[in-house]
Amino acid sequence: MKSRGLILASFVLGTVAAFLGCSARQPAAEPTAQGEIELELAKLSPDDRELALAQKICPVSEEPLGSMGKPIKVEQNGRALFICCAGCEDEVQKNFEASLKKVGQETKTE
Repeated sequence: MKSRGLILASFVLGTVAAFLGCSARQPAAEPTAQGEIELELAKLSPDDRELALAQKICPVSEEPLGSMGKPIKVEQNGRALFICCAGCEDEVQKNFEASLKKVGQETKTE
C-alpha cells in the first residue's frame, strides 16, 4: 500500500512540476537563435531593417524583433514602429503613442 501512495505522490509532484516549468516564460532570443533573428530582419527592406534594429524590441511582448518571424510594421500619423507578431497589433493600434514612447522610437516614415 505504501508503494502505491509513493507512486501516486511522485506522479502528482511530477505533473505539477511539469506544468509549472511550462508556464515559465522563456526568452525568445537565446544566443543560438541570434542567427534566426538576423534572417528574419533581413526580410525587411533596408530602411525598415534599420528602423527595426534601432527599435530592438516589440513594445507589447518586449521580445526581440525577429524572434517570432519577420517583424510587422505598424503606422499611424506618419510614424512607424515594429511589432513581433500579428497578436500584438490590436494593443499597438489602441495605444500607439504609449508604444512609441516605450521603445523610444518616434521616427517619421518616408
